[in-house]
Amino acid sequence: WSLSNTFVFNGEVANYGVKVEAKDAISGAEPVSAETNVSFLSDAPAILKFEPESPQPVNTTIKLSTGRPLGTSDLVYSFWACPPGGTWRQIKPYNSFKTTSFTGDTSGTYQFEAYCKDINDGGDGGT
Repeated sequence: WSLSNTFVFNGEVANYGVKVEAKDAISGAEPVSAETNVSFLSDAPAILKFEPESPQPVNTTIKLSTGRPLGTSDLVYSFWACPPGGTWRQIKPYNSFKTTSFTGDTSGTYQFEAYCKDINDGGDGGT
């Protein structure tokens, strides 16, 4: 038991079952518990990089790149962009390349997302 309500766990890439129990330190009442599953896809967050960095003039081609999360292999990547006031569109379908290029033709702030998934996974992937 601890008085802290936080716990740091540096797990390997895997799916873990997690159970938390809490009890009143003074009353001695029976503890309450909660359980869930947590998936660690990596021990480092994925980072989306831009070259050149923002801001840039309209019609400048930028390179988007992301790193392979540590502890993972056989990943494929997809990139998406959303222009100012627009809708999301895929700018690169899933493949093994961690980079793509994009040229913005509208002035304003664009949003970008990169997804990665296991090459054998038929799902949508994760950000």
